[in-house]
Amino acid sequence: REVLEKSLFAGKKPQVVALWRSEVAAASLEALDADFRKYDRSRLKHLALYADVLVDLADHGALRKLAQQVAAAKEISRCTDAMVDVVANARIRAVLDLLEDEDGPTGRG
Repeated sequence: REVLEKSLFAGKKPQVVALWRSEVAAASLEALDADFRKYDRSRLKHLALYADVLVDLADHGALRKLAQQVAAAKEISRCTDAMVDVVANARIRAVLDLLEDEDGPTGRG
């Protein structure tokens, strides 16, 4: 697990989601709006994938840190609201998985 994390995130600055893409001059407001929506979908998709990996690794500390980073975002938009929801749902899944592992599949000891 540690080897995987080091190889994926070695030397990178902590950030929630970062995407780099080349921009083309927008011909209209609709094209610009479509571009922002595409960017937001990409950010949300990558955040959800990262959160799923953390759930699979049962890395509760990293999920907590991710939730704090998303909550501290200066941007206020539907995308950041959705990001908060994605991370909250991931944390719930991680806790339920932990409880299931401890108590068995029925949830009873």
